[in-house]
Order: sequence, then structure tokens, then C-alpha cells
Amino acid sequence: MATVDILYITLIVAIVVITVTLVWLANDTRALLKSLRRSAEDTEVVTKEIREKVLMVSEALDRAGAAASSIIGMIENAIEEIKEKRDAIVSSIGLLSGAGRAIKERREKKEEDEEEEAEDAVEEEEAKDVEIEMPVKKDTKLAKASKKDDSKPSVDSVAKPEKKKEEKEEEPKEGETDL
Repeated sequence: MATVDILYITLIVAIVVITVTLVWLANDTRALLKSLRRSAEDTEVVTKEIREKVLMVSEALDRAGAAASSIIGMIENAIEEIKEKRDAIVSSIGLLSGAGRAIKERREKKEEDEEEEAEDAVEEEEAKDVEIEMPVKKDTKLAKASKKDDSKPSVDSVAKPEKKKEEKEEEPKEGETDL
């Protein structure tokens, strides 16, 4: 019986060891489950924070994209306006250069006409001075020649009305601009 008692004691010791081991394993699994639950909760919190940040960033990017597209639209509109203004300026410069030539020609004609008028006035004054200095006799040939000259229009007096007509034609009408 001694062998049977040893067997029972070994069996009891084995049962106690197994029970203690099972209790120890149960406690460890509970601790592991708790830590896993905490980790899962922490990961949920972290994933929520990450989702919120991602949403905020995507909204900010959407706003920035909308702002960028509106800025790009404004830039394109400004470029179109600048191109239109450039074209208008180019055409104005073309008109101005043509008008400038016409104005220059008009000034030159006017200056020439003024010079001719001044020369004519000087000649007339000289002619008057000569007539005043020389008494004219009706019987002389000189008097007859001067009478013939007075009755016929001179070349200058015939040319002047034509020049005046040309000047009138070149003058712009009211409401018209030289541009």
C-alpha cells in the first residue's frame, strides 16, 4: 500500500500543479484580454483622430483647390483683358501714325501757305510803295500796263482759291476725330 499511497500523493501533487498552472494561465489570459481591449480602444481613438485630420486636410485642399481655380480664372480673364488692350493700343498706334502723317502734311501746307501769303503781302506793300513813289500818268505806257495787270487776275490769285479748297477738304468734319 505504500506504493498506492505514493501514487495518490503524486496524483494529488500533479492535480495541484495543474490547477495552479490553469489559474495562472487564466489570469494571464484575462490580463492579455484587458490589454488587447485597451489597445483596440486606443487604436479606435487614434483611427478616429486620423480620420478627423484626414477630413480636415481634404476640406482644406478642396477650399484651396477652389481658391486656386478662381485665381486661375481671374488670371486668365486678366490676360484676355490685357490682350484686348494691347490690340486696341496697336490699332490706335497705327491710326495715330497715319493721323500723325496727315497732321504733319497739313501743318507743312499751312506753313507753306502762310509763307506764300507773307511773300504776297510783302510784294503788295512793295508795289504800293512803288506806286506811291512814282506818280502815274494816264498817258504813259506804264499806266496802261498797270491797268491791264489790274484787270487780269494774277497767277497767284488764281492758285490761292484752289489751295483754300484743298484745305477745306482736308479739315475733318465736326464729330470726326483724327485718331
